[in-house]
Amino acid sequence: MNIKLKRIEEVLLEAFVDPATVVTASLHASEQQRLNADATLIELAEDLGVSHLSVPASLSFDFKARSVMILWDDVTTFHRYRGISLRNTLYENIKYKWHAEQQRYCRTYESQCLKAAGTFSEWNGGTPAYQLFGRSSEPGDFGGAGAAGWKYRAYVAFCQDLYLIRQNIPMLRVSVYDPLLIDGKMQPLGFLLQNNFAQHKSYLVNYFKRKVEQAMFAYLA
Repeated sequence: MNIKLKRIEEVLLEAFVDPATVVTASLHASEQQRLNADATLIELAEDLGVSHLSVPASLSFDFKARSVMILWDDVTTFHRYRGISLRNTLYENIKYKWHAEQQRYCRTYESQCLKAAGTFSEWNGGTPAYQLFGRSSEPGDFGGAGAAGWKYRAYVAFCQDLYLIRQNIPMLRVSVYDPLLIDGKMQPLGFLLQNNFAQHKSYLVNYFKRKVEQAMFAYLA
């Protein structure tokens, strides 16, 4: 667990009673089969240029608080392929505020993703990414096959969302770019988790309390 996740865990422990970390959902064969046949997953496969995608047999989520599954998204999350997945019809009727925010992050911060995940290993993504999306172009070249590793990351995030939405489980995505207003100045969540954490901790506790409450309201709406 990296430093930002450890500090989110610390904040959640102060904000909520008995939050959970690294929650894993193991899918029964019938459940996996049902999700594999979901029209939105078929749509994603077409949009990412492959003939077929399957939901993994198990999915992991970073945290759980008050029945809300919480996922952390760092700079390597936000790029054109995640943007494509967020335009999927899966999200047409959801009321979670993070959805529109993350679409904007994908349009705005791909250059930051390229700095953080433009290496050969991140761009190509290893065997699982190759098996699903084939060979990548050269790092930084979006004109051909693109980045199998980046597509794989977008696919996994989509499968997490698909599972939670279809299972009717409330969810919250928080990201490195989410803004907090502190002393009259907007500061990104990633910076606050990384710098002067003790000084900002009370703000972060209130932020996560508010975000989890908003997720519950959106879920019940």
